Order: sequence, then structure tokens, then C-alpha cells
Amino acid sequence: MALRREAYSKEKASALQARINNIAPPTRDRTPEEWAALNAEARRQAQVRERKYLEGFWCSHSWRPEDVAASLDAAGMLEKLFDTKPGFNIYFDRVQQLMTKLEKEHFGEEFGLVQTQKI
Repeated sequence: MALRREAYSKEKASALQARINNIAPPTRDRTPEEWAALNAEARRQAQVRERKYLEGFWCSHSWRPEDVAASLDAAGMLEKLFDTKPGFNIYFDRVQQLMTKLEKEHFGEEFGLVQTQKI
């Protein structure tokens, strides 16, 4: 039983390492001006490469949400995260759920004060 478990963990580790090795990090950092100077196709390709790298990085380890949030906050990116469409939609959904819960608990009915449209 222990041999099978060890073989499984070695397979898992080698598969993870192969996945990490196939993802190249971005070649260099770009300033906002450099991003703006790229044509649409070059910008799209660079974004695809960077997103693929980040997805591989985040999937390479089971990160604790507290550590991710603290790291993003230290880098000054946590606040900017809420300005993105996915970040705003998550925040908006939570506010909408809270408003609906408060309306039902305190007044016994929904007033529909929060619009259901997202960006």
C-alpha cells in the first residue's frame, strides 16, 4: 500500500513539474505605455501568454486564500483587482445577497433595491 502511495505521489509531482516547465514566464514587464503601444493582436497574444503562465502558477500549489490576499495587498494589487470585471461581479453579487437577506429578515419581503445587472 505504501509503495502505491509513493508511486502515485511521484507521478503527481512529475506531472506537476512537467506542467510548470511547459509554461514560460513573461519575457519582461511592460509599462502601461508599452501595453498601449502594442497593436491589438500583439496585445492579445501577450495577454494570453501571461494569463496562461499565471493560471499554471496558481494551479501549481494549493495556496491559502489569506496568503494570496496578503501578497496581492503587499504588491498593491488587491484594490485594483476589484476594478476588473470578475472582481466587480463577485463583489456586486455579495452585496446583492446581503441586501436581499437584510430585506427579508427585517422587513419580511424583498424590495428589489439592488439591480440585478452586472457589467
